[in-house]
Amino acid sequence: MSSTAVVPSIIKCVADCEYNDRCKSVFYGDDDGTCTLCSEVFNYYAERPAVAPANTKHLRPLQGSCPEGWWSFQYSCYTLTTASTGFQHDECVAMGAHAVYVESIEEQHFLAYTMKPATGERDLFLGYMKINNTLYLAGTLTLPTFTYFASGEGILAFERCVFFRSTQWADCSCGKNSKTVCEIEL
Repeated sequence: MSSTAVVPSIIKCVADCEYNDRCKSVFYGDDDGTCTLCSEVFNYYAERPAVAPANTKHLRPLQGSCPEGWWSFQYSCYTLTTASTGFQHDECVAMGAHAVYVESIEEQHFLAYTMKPATGERDLFLGYMKINNTLYLAGTLTLPTFTYFASGEGILAFERCVFFRSTQWADCSCGKNSKTVCEIEL
């Protein structure tokens, strides 16, 4: 399969990746049906984190269950980075995942009230970065569709990363000593 091909569905895209030894995950274009093998994206961005093409959904061809030690919620699996020396999007990407993008109040509640307390961690990085004080999904130039900042948070330009403080979000320095929540979609 070439690095980009038109496919009839997400399922076909994931199936094609599953039978390709070089493919670790895929980006599927909801608008145009393109399928980009993650190994090709990694090769192109060898010195930088993988960046998803616009209007795509990152997928990893799993067999319907989460890897051992990961938390499961709806159609995603979650884990933490091992490093706690700042925002670790690259470590998530190396696992075939991405730093978590919270997409709904239900996912927010799962992360805040189930996963975060179970980890024993006080603060956890989420998958967002600010550039010129505009919030983007980390590794992309895509604006988030959901945010959950505490009152007075999310406004300081020099605080470029986002983390859980209690059950809401706060912006902070990307060098803060905290782990990062990683996510893969089933």
